[in-house]
Amino acid sequence: MKEMIQNNLAVFSFLFCFFSCFPAEAKSSKTSKNKAAIKPLEPIGFPKTKAAAKDRVLHNVFGSIPGVNLIPFKEVKKFVASGKGRHLLHCGTENDCMSSFGKELNADLVIAGDITSVGKGYALFLKVYDLEKKKVIRSVSIVITGEKKRDTETLLELGYRLLAPHLHKGNLVVKVDVKNAKIYINGEMKATSPAPTLSLKAGTHNIRVTHPSYHDFLKFIDLPFGQTIRIQANLRAYPIISGSMKAKQLQKTKEEEGRGVNYRPLPWYKKWYIGAAIGVGAALLAGTATAVGIVLSKDPYLKRDITVTLDR
Repeated sequence: MKEMIQNNLAVFSFLFCFFSCFPAEAKSSKTSKNKAAIKPLEPIGFPKTKAAAKDRVLHNVFGSIPGVNLIPFKEVKKFVASGKGRHLLHCGTENDCMSSFGKELNADLVIAGDITSVGKGYALFLKVYDLEKKKVIRSVSIVITGEKKRDTETLLELGYRLLAPHLHKGNLVVKVDVKNAKIYINGEMKATSPAPTLSLKAGTHNIRVTHPSYHDFLKFIDLPFGQTIRIQANLRAYPIISGSMKAKQLQKTKEEEGRGVNYRPLPWYKKWYIGAAIGVGAALLAGTATAVGIVLSKDPYLKRDITVTLDR
């Protein structure tokens, strides 16, 4: 009996361990989701040593984005130095190449692209390949000017656009001098004044502030990434006739009626079109008389003085 209990306990322990392993494995695979790998840049008219340095910069900048699980630069560099890595290093940015590169590194996303010299700076064309969807899901082309501080900000924005587009935002503050005015962003009502700070996707937006008693306020803005724009919307009221003014106008009308002031229609000879017709007729008559006088004044047998000189 004792041996039977021990055997049952052993079987129960085995089954518990066996089934408990699967959730843990599924959990670990879930945590590795969205692991991204940056494939070394393809230099086009750009020094290879400098291109390798830009690879390290991209790793440092993209790795600082919240929620991005980026494979370390050393691990990618080690793989590239291996036999399989060297074969995939110069296969370009085709989908098959990026897919094979991501599978070797156990990545879900692969960032690949070209780097080209432009003046004192360089141009980057990068795209993100999703191994699960088997297609490129985003692509961005930018120019780096060569200013260190500004370049870092530009690269950081590039990383957000590629790997975390839902966080590529800016802040908008709309101050309205009227309460209960509705604030529309791109045709969608977002808030009512006084409004809190609005977090919007970076880029161009159409702002409209409306209130039943005021003219609409319209403005287009270009919202930068990671910055805050403040707008003051001063609404202009519609002209309103007060009740006292209406009462005064009504009283004036009644007084005129009491004094016998009546507005009668004009007689026919005072109509504007009768005067106009008479004027046109007079002008035609004067013109005709002038023409007749000119014709009659011409005499075809007018006398002319002739001087004749004889040579002797």
